[in-house]
Amino acid sequence: TQSTWGHQTVFVWRSYLLRMKLFVLAFVALFVCAHAQSASFDYDGFCDFLNQLTVTPGYVTQNGDGKVTDTSNYVINGIASVPPQLYNSWNISAAVYQFTLLSIVNATNNCQDNPKATPFLYKPYLPILEGPEAAPHSHLIAYANSQVSVIHWTLWAGYLEPYHTHGLASLMWILTPSGDIYYDEDHHIASQHSNYDPTKPPAPIGITAAGPEWLHSIQSTDKRDYHVIRLLFIPRFTTSYHP
Repeated sequence: TQSTWGHQTVFVWRSYLLRMKLFVLAFVALFVCAHAQSASFDYDGFCDFLNQLTVTPGYVTQNGDGKVTDTSNYVINGIASVPPQLYNSWNISAAVYQFTLLSIVNATNNCQDNPKATPFLYKPYLPILEGPEAAPHSHLIAYANSQVSVIHWTLWAGYLEPYHTHGLASLMWILTPSGDIYYDEDHHIASQHSNYDPTKPPAPIGITAAGPEWLHSIQSTDKRDYHVIRLLFIPRFTTSYHP
């Protein structure tokens, strides 16, 4: 019991120090982002994402009875577990990296616990259905450890993916968006985006969170490749959502 308490205390202090470091770097990160590689964080729905992640049994706690601050630390620590130089190799600058962490802290500070939130819906996710297995041409496993798995997703110009799933919650950096059509499991069009316009200023890197995705396929309608870095969070305990 004493050993368990000691490990929990170390974890809490490490999380606290990491969050303090983010606050110290806040103004620097925002200044650099404003003058270098720009990025935008999707605050809409992020609190709901944190609460869903919190109440889904197995992700952060065994029974889904934690707090959003615990879940935020879980997300931040997962992002920080990836060697910094790899983000740079994926065209995510140090400024965008710090901006991402700071935005998560800010979003968490404005998010209240909702124990009545709906857990992620159960689906029979299987490894054979996951992106790297079912659609390997567009899903490259760029890095993996005990906390996260990172996929470099490339929708090649004019390419139609095979149907596949993403069984884990994730955070995405949308690097070079382009025109596409998103098909759901019934092959209905769920969403679509207009083609890239080279006459307009480049779009900032979009940072957004997403829950598990059931069967879907995406088709490129553009002449430009679509690049996304997708960081999937590995549950701490056994869940129905871990493929």
